[in-house]
Amino acid sequence: MTQEEVSERSGIHVTKISDMEQGKANPTHRIMRRLAKGLDVPPAYISTLEDIFERQRKREAQDA
Repeated sequence: MTQEEVSERSGIHVTKISDMEQGKANPTHRIMRRLAKGLDVPPAYISTLEDIFERQRKREAQDA
């Protein structure tokens, strides 16, 4: 799914989605709920993904 599609489904501006994806912005609980609703997944799923991505970013930073 593209950022544009996620934006359209969730009502979150594509720039905000891009910033979150790049780790430049942290989503609020409200944004996470909107993402979950737009993606038709439970909010806990979004939280789990964020944890996974954060661990990956930390590993990559340590390896650099």
